[in-house]
Amino acid sequence: MDKFYWLHQIKDSDRDIVGNRGFYLSTLTHQNHPVISGVVIPAQQFWKVLETINWREPFFVDLSNSVLHLDGSDPQTLQRIAQGIRHHILTSTLSSDWLSHFSDLIQQWSASAIIFHGYLRSSALKTEGIIDPVLSHGNPTAMAKGFKQIIAEFFRARSLFYWDYWGVTLQQLQPTILVQPLYSVAASGIVQTHRDHWQIQATPGLNLSIDWGNTELDCYQIDPQTYQVQSQKQGHKTIAYHLQSTPKKQPTKPETVVTHQTIPLIADFADSPLEGIILPTEQQTPWVLDSSQLEALIQLTQNLVAQLGQSWQLGWIFGATSPHSTQQFYWYLIERLHQTPSQSLPVADPMPPDQSSDLNAIKRQTLSGLGASSGVVMGRAVVVSSPTPEGDQFQPGSILVIPKITADSFPLLKHAVGVVAEFGAMTGHGAILARELGIPAVLGVSQATQQIQTGEFLFLQGSLGEVHLLGMNQPEGLSLSPPKTSQSDLSTATSLSITTNLMVNISQPNSIERLQNLPVNGIGLLRSELLALDVLPWQRESGSWNFQQWLQPQLRSDFIQQMAKSLCSFAAALAPKPVFYRALDLREFYSEARPFWGETQWEYIRLRQRLHHPDSITDSEDLTLFDLELAVLSQLHQWGYHNINLILPLVRSVEEFSVYRYWVKQASLTNNQHFKLWIMAEVPSVLFLLPNYVKAGVEGIAIGTNDLTQFMLGIDRNNNEHLTHLNASHPAVTAAIKELIQQAKVEGIPCSICGDAPVLYPDLIQNFIQWGVTSLSVHPEAITSTYDAIIQAEKSLLLKEIRRQLND
Repeated sequence: MDKFYWLHQIKDSDRDIVGNRGFYLSTLTHQNHPVISGVVIPAQQFWKVLETINWREPFFVDLSNSVLHLDGSDPQTLQRIAQGIRHHILTSTLSSDWLSHFSDLIQQWSASAIIFHGYLRSSALKTEGIIDPVLSHGNPTAMAKGFKQIIAEFFRARSLFYWDYWGVTLQQLQPTILVQPLYSVAASGIVQTHRDHWQIQATPGLNLSIDWGNTELDCYQIDPQTYQVQSQKQGHKTIAYHLQSTPKKQPTKPETVVTHQTIPLIADFADSPLEGIILPTEQQTPWVLDSSQLEALIQLTQNLVAQLGQSWQLGWIFGATSPHSTQQFYWYLIERLHQTPSQSLPVADPMPPDQSSDLNAIKRQTLSGLGASSGVVMGRAVVVSSPTPEGDQFQPGSILVIPKITADSFPLLKHAVGVVAEFGAMTGHGAILARELGIPAVLGVSQATQQIQTGEFLFLQGSLGEVHLLGMNQPEGLSLSPPKTSQSDLSTATSLSITTNLMVNISQPNSIERLQNLPVNGIGLLRSELLALDVLPWQRESGSWNFQQWLQPQLRSDFIQQMAKSLCSFAAALAPKPVFYRALDLREFYSEARPFWGETQWEYIRLRQRLHHPDSITDSEDLTLFDLELAVLSQLHQWGYHNINLILPLVRSVEEFSVYRYWVKQASLTNNQHFKLWIMAEVPSVLFLLPNYVKAGVEGIAIGTNDLTQFMLGIDRNNNEHLTHLNASHPAVTAAIKELIQQAKVEGIPCSICGDAPVLYPDLIQNFIQWGVTSLSVHPEAITSTYDAIIQAEKSLLLKEIRRQLND
């Protein structure tokens, strides 16, 4: 037990040593569930290995007192430090004692391959996507190399940034390693046991195709009460990963010869025992599991839940652990699920490990809702019962508790550290602004303004949709504030390129600095109405903001100068990358959508009348907000910023677009060869008339998935918490998106997706790219995850193309 803790020997008292992942597997082993054997190498041994290295890296010269302080805004320095640390680890020599231990493991397991899983002893920080598994051949020398590689995983540039981002010092870092034999398997997958449903995913071969997004999985939804399949979706499996020693599948007929095409593995796995096989067409669509195998897996899950309860994620394989044994199911991974099934945000909310136990001790009451913006924060609540609050009711640095986030409460969000609302939806404007500002938001919390008192301390966990009431006195020893703005995975961003443009949705000038070092190709959607609320002084009339005040002769110049000055900061920061300014979309402020004002203030009618009857124009009566916006853009061009483009929102007909385009041309904006005029593709009429729009002068489309979903499915995007099945992943919406993308491709114009669909439903990204989308635009916090998803999607398409060429 000096170096290794065998799963079958771990005791309850060892939990703090082996961590949750090893402890849970050990629990399954003791309860006689079928578990792949394994050993846990504790953090103590991890650090002992590092202490034997002759360090020249300053961080580790005095290992016991070393403190990890990094500047995440300097990727070159971060990469240099990471490369230096990893070089020392990978070129070091392990003692003969380690080689002897590895040799004993190999003899006991009789396995041709080994897998190392790295994780942290504390579960407060998640390592999925940060620490990749390492595979090695089943001999002592290869295992020694694999062991050093898994240690080095904790010191990649992305890992160093992650530890520093959460304020983790080297002394607090307690890396733990799970080592298991790797066997030839027919299938593998994941089981998630939520309270209201179970989900089973299956893929042929090892689960690397799941981790790398190389295949479309078979998916089953199971009723946890009846254990019956509620729904199922057959995947399209293109690649299977096996051990190199895996015998090829025997032909069904003696005269049939099966020839497998293999693919090159990524650099980190090139020397591993893996082999990637491109599946023949006839093997791509059949179900991975037959009915009896699926029934057996459901029975195993039922047995586990009966002993441990719900809310687990389990990794399984179906295979044989020796040449003479029969194939059966085994668990190789078990972790707690902390996210409810109705929430799909991809970012978890870890908290500093030294404060997690303190929080558990002081939680008093928990309110649940919809996790609309990730993050963790503690602060005093300010309860504002009016949906249109006065600014003097709110103290900056507090958590805003409000019935509903409306346009009138937007200015308060800029000074809040978190927000709780009784109503709201994932794609509402309030949720969108919270995500851009990087503050946690929990919506749909029933009677929040009655259950929470002003002055009470709250702890918000955004992704989990949880609001913890801590009482009127600040808990001692617990002081949480919003985490630092996340940056890109610098090791990935500097080494991999993507062909799909990755843009950002933004509206607040103070968000510009958050784009530093992020791999963005420009601003895909600059929401002008939210920008205006930030930069312009406002006069409130009848309890609401009045945009039309700026049409008064004495205020027009202020509007133009202030908006131009603010836009200049965006254009300068991104130049020469494009900035797509969306004209004012004021549906949050008026019952009729602008730019289509109702009655006598119908902007489109004014613009059309001026076009056909120019002699009847009087400046005081006919000037529109659109004229002011054109003056703003013209001012920027005069200042030399030619990377500003214009998107028209909510265009409903070709005739309407033609009128607006005429006035854009009259403002001389089209004289700039770089200027582009796009429209938002969010009204279904665009779906059927796109060729006509292109003939009328549309140079690109931005698909607003939030509004397109609203208009396609007849929902209220700001209040949809009870109709969560009506979302952007609905077949009707995805069919419309596919048609728009493909029509744009035929017409030869760019097509961007700038709604929240890529963030809320990341599985759609591969479809978007396969259909031909030219860019994705997301809020700043989602840049890194979207970048990684694009890499995986493009890699998958590349592999499909390789397969197609091989079959030709």
